[in-house]
Amino acid sequence: MTNAPLPNPVDLREALSSEHRELEKKMQFILDCVQRGDAEDMRESWAAFADTLREHLDEEERDMLPVFEQLNPALALHIRADHAKIRAGLDERAIEIELHTVRANKTAEFIALLREHAAREDGTLYAWAKDPSNLGLVRRTRARLGLDTDAAPHTP
Repeated sequence: MTNAPLPNPVDLREALSSEHRELEKKMQFILDCVQRGDAEDMRESWAAFADTLREHLDEEERDMLPVFEQLNPALALHIRADHAKIRAGLDERAIEIELHTVRANKTAEFIALLREHAAREDGTLYAWAKDPSNLGLVRRTRARLGLDTDAAPHTP
């Protein structure tokens, strides 16, 4: 057992929300590439963005949703459905990028989906994670985000 200070749940919520904001900035950059017809920058940026977003979704589903769904199964199901839509959107955009058929309006719709989902999570899942009674979850997630240097990340 370490003598590390207890994680600050407010920092956790902010860190998770910050991930959403960073993902949105990256998606906005991709939209800008689409609008100016910069296929090379778009392709390079897309791969990193998609990998980061998929990892973010996977980690929420692994570390947070199993506990959260015990308290609010309907909302957890809605978040999982959002994740499925987001993954489908990632797949569709990847195909469009490969085929050089990316359209700005579809990309903008995808950004809107991400914004709506991020707002829902920030007001529900992330607010719940802020509760001190979720200390184990908080420790694992903070470790993953690099907010605690001596905490071990979650291992399945």
